[in-house]
Amino acid sequence: MFVELEKDEPNHDLIGDLLTEHHSVLRNVLEVSTPKIEAMLIAANSAGALGGKINGSGWGGCMFAYSPNVPEKVAAAIERVGGKAYIIHPDVGTRIERSV
Repeated sequence: MFVELEKDEPNHDLIGDLLTEHHSVLRNVLEVSTPKIEAMLIAANSAGALGGKINGSGWGGCMFAYSPNVPEKVAAAIERVGGKAYIIHPDVGTRIERSV
């Protein structure tokens, strides 16, 4: 995924798919998700998020949804199912530097 993030025009659908695939491992293999996290991810995806996953140490602490196109709509959907949503954007401080 990091290679994709380095591109001038990343494939947003691929990034979303990879996040969702990783979440399915966390949910189905490691069993670290919760019903509330699942409800928030379903709501986010239904509202236009391209993917998402549980974040942190698991068991219901935090999740994020990848929504480069409709973040406000996704945030509202997450809040409708009981989550607290924050919209964040990358800034100058978010970059990958190559060492020489």
